[in-house]
Amino acid sequence: MVSKSLEANFVSLVGGQYGGMSYDKIRRLSIHGVEKGAKDLSPPPKKMAARRHGRRDVMEGMNLKHVRSFSMFELEGHKLLDRLDEFTLLRVLDLEGCSGLRNKHLRDICRMYLLKFLSIRGTDIRKIPPSVGDLEHLQMLDARDTYLRYLPKTVTNLEKLERLLFSTKDTWLSMWQPPSGISRMKALREVNNIVIRDNIQVAIGDLEGLQGIVVHVNGDSEIREELRKHLAASLCRTNALRWLNVGDTRVYGDNNLDYLMDLRSPPQLLQYLRFDGGVSRLPDWVGSLSCLVEFCMSYGRLKGDQPFAVLCKAPNLRIIRLHEHVYSGDKLVARTAHNFPALKEMRVSCHNEFPSVFSFQEGSMTKLETLELNFYDNQKSIEGVEHFKKLKEVQHIGWKNNSAINQVAELRDELDTMNAVLRMQSDADDGSVDHFVRVWMNQTAALHDRLAGEIRDLRARAVIISEHHARYGLSREVLSRSAPLAPAPRATTHALRAANDPKQFVGISDQAKLLAAKVEKMDVNKERKVFSVVGFGGLGKTTLAMEVCRQLEAMFDRQAQVSVSQTFGRNDLQALLKRVLQQVVKVKPDKEKGIKEEDSLTPGDIDKMDLDGLTSTIEEKLMDKRYE
Repeated sequence: MVSKSLEANFVSLVGGQYGGMSYDKIRRLSIHGVEKGAKDLSPPPKKMAARRHGRRDVMEGMNLKHVRSFSMFELEGHKLLDRLDEFTLLRVLDLEGCSGLRNKHLRDICRMYLLKFLSIRGTDIRKIPPSVGDLEHLQMLDARDTYLRYLPKTVTNLEKLERLLFSTKDTWLSMWQPPSGISRMKALREVNNIVIRDNIQVAIGDLEGLQGIVVHVNGDSEIREELRKHLAASLCRTNALRWLNVGDTRVYGDNNLDYLMDLRSPPQLLQYLRFDGGVSRLPDWVGSLSCLVEFCMSYGRLKGDQPFAVLCKAPNLRIIRLHEHVYSGDKLVARTAHNFPALKEMRVSCHNEFPSVFSFQEGSMTKLETLELNFYDNQKSIEGVEHFKKLKEVQHIGWKNNSAINQVAELRDELDTMNAVLRMQSDADDGSVDHFVRVWMNQTAALHDRLAGEIRDLRARAVIISEHHARYGLSREVLSRSAPLAPAPRATTHALRAANDPKQFVGISDQAKLLAAKVEKMDVNKERKVFSVVGFGGLGKTTLAMEVCRQLEAMFDRQAQVSVSQTFGRNDLQALLKRVLQQVVKVKPDKEKGIKEEDSLTPGDIDKMDLDGLTSTIEEKLMDKRYE
């Protein structure tokens, strides 16, 4: 895609892997990196055809007057920024994260009269000049994460502006107060971090196309009650609103959002709703929002059956996020009567004392799939998790001394151990573990299958099984000796020959013949080849490999077969080599001479060898031999 774009002169890429490129007419310019030698950025003496220049300065003599779109991903590209006055036809300017941007550059930017998109997000800009109001075609202004404290009043002249985003780097509550003329911005669709301090003339309701807004009332204002009533009336007129975050600067105030209780005509198209501030109860109209998908709240200090008694009535609510100080009671209960028809996610972040208990009754959240609880260092407990029949993910975050965290950690460890045992069972051959270990594995598998909806029963059953395997002397050492390395058959050749029964191989004969044929075609003079047989546990990979070895037995002087699992470690290597050597020394009879060679090594000799001795002996036995 990039090469086609470059070929059609759709985009001009400079820096990084595109260093050395130059172009005739640049329309869409993207700076990905500036070479260390890129110093001279003076205007070009003449037009240059697109060609390579090796390591020459890729921006020397660059013609910028035809550029329509300019994106800079090079943070230290300040030299090119000094030529912003040459971008006379620019429509799109994306300088996000550009540390070289200075306040003086904004003067040149505000003279780009055709500009439609401007992003100074993540820069160190502290002031936007009033001339920004001259950008009459501007549709998007992103000034988030800067050092701006306010926007100039002339921003209301941007009558074509659709998105206005603002936030300050070093301030927790970074907001700006819009001027009275904001009602002239009829095209505005999204605006964030507005605070209404003392200007009652801010008519948000006149923005008929507004779809998303973050707005707070100054709780310290002497006319705060009048400001709240005015905001409530404005919200009743925002019929197109989809996204609303409303709050108060005094988040610890008592019931400072109660003015939202009696909205005569709340925005019915809301899909996202967030309250940041105290409220005596959740407004009933929240449950009537048929389009609501996500609800968030902080500092509500609710009591009783709130907020679930209201939220459960929202027919399409899928996500609930409850943050700090959302509830002031000791126990927050989702009752059976609070039957959420569509709820999938419940995320709670609570670093204060209340509530101390989160309880979920059976039938309250039957479709919940994700539960996230962040309790920080507070001691809290959870009740009723076993009622979540469709739960797929549980995240419990907090300090390790939290008893609830410890309970979840114990359950997680038990489940991890069970999964490990099941993997060991899948990887091991039928004869690789003794009877008691096999029984324990089967019991664990049965527990794993009944996991959904039976968490409490699962934990109790796991304890019983643990007592059983302790009673019979089973331990991790037993499993580590049996599962990582399965014992080889006493007579490998006979074992392979015994497999020559077509009834034993269902559905793998064709695959075995195909692999055997590939091995037969290999050049014997070339180095060894490795064939990998992959698939899920229980598909018959080991059986297939053994059948291939049986079919090719006549081609090889030596054969050996060992089975290992995912738990195989360096400490198991010596045992593996012993089993290989035990099979290698059992030489097949020479069919032409009718003689069977006997090897001088006995099993006792092999058992006494160390790792180096085993390695050298195997190399000696396989020298100039074909083996598999």
